[in-house]
Amino acid sequence: MKQGIHPAYNEITVHCACGDTFKTRSTRKEDLSV
Repeated sequence: MKQGIHPAYNEITVHCACGDTFKTRSTRKEDLSV
């Protein structure tokens, strides 16, 4: 892969409406609620 053309990957926490949470990696910089 070419260096410098891909966005940074960050570890975020996803919060589900059912109360479950899990960690994943995303190009987002903040946590996500679904």
